[in-house]
Amino acid sequence: MKPLQRRPTLLGYEQPLVADPGGDPQRSQDHYAPRRKEWALDAEAIVKKLNSHEAFGLHEGFEITELPRFSDSMNYLVSEREQFDLWAFEVRRLVGIVNDNKPIQLEGAAEWFGAADREGYHRLDKLATQLIYATSICILDNELLLLEFCPAIANLGHVQVSTRRLLHSFGPKGAVHTARGSILLDKENSRCYHALINYVTGTLVQVLLRTAKGDFWDDNVIISLSKLAAKLKVVSFDLERSASVCLAGKKAWESRLRYQIQNDFAVPADKEDLSFIEKQLVAAQRDVTHCGHRYFVIMDAFHQCINVLIIHIADELTADRNATAGPDSFEASSILYDTGLRRQRNMLCQQRSGAIGGSGSRPEIHCADFAFEVCLANLENLRASLAGRELPPVIGDSPAPAPYTSVYWKWTGLLPAEGEPKGRGAWWRGRGARPEETLLLGKPRSGALQLASMKDVITALVPFVMLCGDFPGQLAGLVHSVHTISSPSDPTKTCEEVPFLASFVVRTSSHSSVTGPDVIPLSASPIARKRALAHWPSSDASPGNDPSSSSSTCSHQQGEHGGVDSDAVLHEELRKSNARIARGMTLFDSWVVDEKSIIIPYRKYCWGSLGLCGCLVVGGLAIGFTVEQRIQGVDPFNISVFCWVLAGFLTLVAKAVRVQEWPWRDFFLGRVVCRSVSEVVAVSWIDPQLLLSILLRLEPLMNLNKRGPFQTAFTRRSPDDGFAIDIPLDTVAMNDGGCFFVKVQGDTSPALMCVRTNYGASFNSVEPQGYSMDGEEVKCRNLDTPRLWGKGLQQRRMYPLATNTLRWTRVVGLHHEEVYFD
Repeated sequence: MKPLQRRPTLLGYEQPLVADPGGDPQRSQDHYAPRRKEWALDAEAIVKKLNSHEAFGLHEGFEITELPRFSDSMNYLVSEREQFDLWAFEVRRLVGIVNDNKPIQLEGAAEWFGAADREGYHRLDKLATQLIYATSICILDNELLLLEFCPAIANLGHVQVSTRRLLHSFGPKGAVHTARGSILLDKENSRCYHALINYVTGTLVQVLLRTAKGDFWDDNVIISLSKLAAKLKVVSFDLERSASVCLAGKKAWESRLRYQIQNDFAVPADKEDLSFIEKQLVAAQRDVTHCGHRYFVIMDAFHQCINVLIIHIADELTADRNATAGPDSFEASSILYDTGLRRQRNMLCQQRSGAIGGSGSRPEIHCADFAFEVCLANLENLRASLAGRELPPVIGDSPAPAPYTSVYWKWTGLLPAEGEPKGRGAWWRGRGARPEETLLLGKPRSGALQLASMKDVITALVPFVMLCGDFPGQLAGLVHSVHTISSPSDPTKTCEEVPFLASFVVRTSSHSSVTGPDVIPLSASPIARKRALAHWPSSDASPGNDPSSSSSTCSHQQGEHGGVDSDAVLHEELRKSNARIARGMTLFDSWVVDEKSIIIPYRKYCWGSLGLCGCLVVGGLAIGFTVEQRIQGVDPFNISVFCWVLAGFLTLVAKAVRVQEWPWRDFFLGRVVCRSVSEVVAVSWIDPQLLLSILLRLEPLMNLNKRGPFQTAFTRRSPDDGFAIDIPLDTVAMNDGGCFFVKVQGDTSPALMCVRTNYGASFNSVEPQGYSMDGEEVKCRNLDTPRLWGKGLQQRRMYPLATNTLRWTRVVGLHHEEVYFD
């Protein structure tokens, strides 16, 4: 019988990643749908489902009729027949885009959108602002339907944000009334706006239908996007009137609610400070279940989630006047990089506003893959179209070049390692492979564009903004909701991923990158170079690029080492870094982690020490029995006593030299209980910074409590009893552990804010202006008074970390100075 053994308490990490040799080899294939490469959607069949509100089937033999329409445009001077024709037109347009399976470009003439200069970005800002207002109208109309018919699933946050946005701009004292017409273009406003909607919805439908598979998913995505696109176009003809109609609808709903509840309801104790309207909203979310509950859940999942996705896209297309020098002065980037731990990938992004954020959530990274794929296809298609376009001549000999926007990208596929299963699901079935196996890299696809036409810029920018911010997180939320509500007879499955590393950068010619001894743009950071295998020039004045051209293309990759072997150098650096982490993980996987300590098998040392001491004892006895009385005046058993004393002394030394407390039971069993980082290092000889980075990255999966002088960076802390963090983390260990510090300008002095991308961390970011409350996240407020730590070449400055309050007004850049953190 196999003896009972204590199982490792590193919860949820090793077990799911190791394939069961006796299990079903198709398990991964059953969970994920195959990658979608072609579509054959039937537009006319989808058109017939547009009026599902007239007769919605709850289950076989039972239908509910006369349900409210979502994304309804009839309140905005559109007849029912006209609305259906608009819906059908949009369905056929989107189905055509999907079935063609080709990258699309922005419609219209280049003259409509202007040049890629300050004026051109102002025009884009106005178009995106109109899109935000129109989408807010759609969101508020739909939320009012949910509040009235199925309040339990309504989102009060959407109601309040949309209402405030519309009142701020279109209310009696709104900005549009004080500066009438300021958000409309002087020329071709409707054409440009409709072209933008067509491009946004067309690109979005390509991303969505690559993400998951199933008739339920396909039909509802097409229907929701079609109805939304039609309404966005309808309300834009007179945004001021449309906003008034929408706000009037909310007033009418408030009147009906006031009449129904007659102000007689119990307000929860924690809601006493709310305004009267907010109390009504809370009361509206009473536990009332409509008989068509499933219909409203489906409408909420698709219509409202897609509305939120479009709001995100439009927000990223607008300029943050409080954070940037101008609408045409920005750098944005997004990278997918390899962490080195079991082939986990993380995402980091620097948004147009300067905000820096990241995610370590597997569902979010999985959904980001599809957005990266569509963006890559669009950029390569744009490059091909520009290559065949005749460039206009440069007029005059003016030394000032025309403004332009540069786009860089690099995509490196990840291949299954030798011995891993091939084909569908191979990547995840091989994730339990031995940690020492080498990461195999495919042929990179890289390129660069310099765009002088705003039409080309929008063509590149719309798919790019789907890589930034919380778009992948919102998309993952949509997929999760649909998984929950889809029928078992028609399940929706997420498509399997094709893993890769990627770096995408958009930079305007008027932008000056912020660089210094302690800050750097994300695109030029060590994490982008060493783990995303991309390193772009810090400015666009690079050889081979003529900024005076209206558009040019090139395909290059510049590294710090230069030369044609720069890709090989980057690959070798990644291989060495991953090999170092793999060796550490091999050690770590052999340990047992509990709440207070790390238990390390130490049989060779323990039993070797006991064996040596036993030999001394036996040798002493052997001397006593062998010599006996042969030596006159000498008691040979005194030598035995001396050997026993020496053996005992050596045993005590062997037991005491490694750790502070080592119970005899553990010593005899051949294991050591380590209660601090220094003890683990003394026992295992692991690099302390590597150990700290592993503990930091895998912290959500362990029940190990931390204490000690340097435990602030960890979230699971126990001040009284726990595992002591008695060695400070350096910058590399922080980054390898998934913690990145962003330098911000505080009220009185610079400070550092933390972005976490460790295992399972959802998207979080440091916005250009923000406030962190006490206990929310670690930060450093005292950059001006650091102390020194270490000796010799290892001596560096140490910044104290804290969790107290911090308010900041500007993001400076990504912190990359080699320091220690207290």
